[in-house]
This record gives sequence, C-alpha cells and structure tokens, in this order.
Amino acid sequence: MTNSLKRQGNLPSEFPQQQPLQQNADRIYNIEKANNVNHIVNVIPVRESLSSDEYYNLFIIYNEKYEENFFSLNNDRIFEFTNTAISQKFNKFTLEDIDEIMSLPALFLPEYSNANKEIKKGFFGKLLDIDKKTGYIKFDFHKECEIDLNLVELHQSYLKIEDWELSRTHWAIKRANLKNILEGFSNGNETE
Repeated sequence: MTNSLKRQGNLPSEFPQQQPLQQNADRIYNIEKANNVNHIVNVIPVRESLSSDEYYNLFIIYNEKYEENFFSLNNDRIFEFTNTAISQKFNKFTLEDIDEIMSLPALFLPEYSNANKEIKKGFFGKLLDIDKKTGYIKFDFHKECEIDLNLVELHQSYLKIEDWELSRTHWAIKRANLKNILEGFSNGNETE
C-alpha cells in the first residue's frame, strides 16, 4: 500500500505567497473544539464584585469631623494600605467601579495620633457618590452611627488597619467584615 497524492483539478498547484497571519487580542482563550468558526463571538468575562460582608472602605482624614455630607481627598492618597489587586481593579474609576465601591460599607475616621487626639469619634456609614476630578476625589456620604475611636484603636487588627495607618490621611479598601466587627463593639463581645 502506498500513499499517493491525487491532483484535483480545482486546487492550485501552489498557494500564493501572502502576508504572514497576525492575530491581536486583549485576552487569549483556549478552545478545545470549535465546530463553526464563521461567526464572531464576543466573550465578556463576568465581573466579580467584592462582597460587602468581606470588604469595606476606610477613610482617615486629618482634622476631619465629618460634619458635612461630603469631603475631598487628594488623588495621591487613594488606595494606600490597600491590596495591590484591589487597587488595580478600581484604578480606572469606571461607572461599574464606582457602583461597586459605593456598595461597600464605610468607616470614616479622623487621623488619630498622639498629636491629634481632640476628635474622639468616627462614623460608620456608606458612600452616596464618588466624583473623580483633576487632582482630587469628592465623596458624598451618609453617616449611620458614631464609632468610638478608642474601640477602633483597640480592634485595629480585626479591622485590618496597619500600624501607623490611623495617623495617615488616606482612603483604603480593607478585607474585613466591618458590620460584624462593629456589632461586636456594641454587644460587648469584644475580644482581645
């Protein structure tokens, strides 16, 4: 038995020289089997949102008493003390990013250090709007309850607040269940 090639009349004897095939893609997907490749299929990965039971916004601002329903923060102070993957996820401030950030609970605190202890309270609440401008971001917010700063300092590790972080003006997104931790404050379930 021999392998022989039969020439078919409608095929060219040589294929014309063409430009090399070039493909560009933002993402590459491995497809095990494709029966029909004549249709264009756009695959949009599902956006994984941060859970409000696992993450919260932390704002620490020097000499801020949060008496108004808004405050501003310089762009160079955003996402400090925040996991790199989280800060990269939100660095474009798309509408989806803003909606997701606003869905997280928030802790609003003044800077707290030996030199600045005249403000003794912070607030638990939520963001109502985020307006990114050139050089700064304006935050509209709503306060839901007052928080004793001594309790925050005492439970710093549960809140994932790093050493010296309470004495630095910034905005961070932290991985902790803020509501459960704060309920522990009010129910006397404080553990050391």
